[in-house]
Amino acid sequence: MDATIRLLTERGDGDFTIAEVSAYAGVAVGTVYGRVGNKESLLLAVHERELTRMDRETVAQLGAASGSGSTLREAIGAVIAARTTTLAAEAPLLRALMRVAVDYPAISRRGRESGLIAQSAFVETLTAVCRRFGLDLAGEDVEWADEVTYAVAARQLSIELADRGAPMRVIPLERLTARLTDTITAYLSSQ
Repeated sequence: MDATIRLLTERGDGDFTIAEVSAYAGVAVGTVYGRVGNKESLLLAVHERELTRMDRETVAQLGAASGSGSTLREAIGAVIAARTTTLAAEAPLLRALMRVAVDYPAISRRGRESGLIAQSAFVETLTAVCRRFGLDLAGEDVEWADEVTYAVAARQLSIELADRGAPMRVIPLERLTARLTDTITAYLSSQ
């Protein structure tokens, strides 16, 4: 599975063979086929393992950020930093998995499920942060904050739009997080 992840991130898609996986892993081709059966099964197993790991890490990072900050802006910034940092760390693999998902419906379904896990964790954490600072917001307002945060971060990190072109200007992660923090803090404070 690690060899498959390496190929996915290096190539940015699933355009490789079981023979290449076996060469990267340093095992016989028959060993790979004996363990997973075929390329689709291998991709499904890798996808499940990695998304389960990412889900766990995203929830943990957001949970750790929930008590941070002594001002509303600092607290929102900690939540947004947890989200953007996690996405940045996983961007090459996420980009490749999203490309693979086009050809494999089961991967696509699991990817959507993982996206909902991250969205739910972000919304719950941000809602708790806002309440801590006296903002009792409608769910749709906090959900919109997630939509904006994810859409901007995904574009800046070229997670979903790699085939359609990168942003005109790539903003360093720290600056991206600061701009999103300012935007989301202003939006939520005005609701």
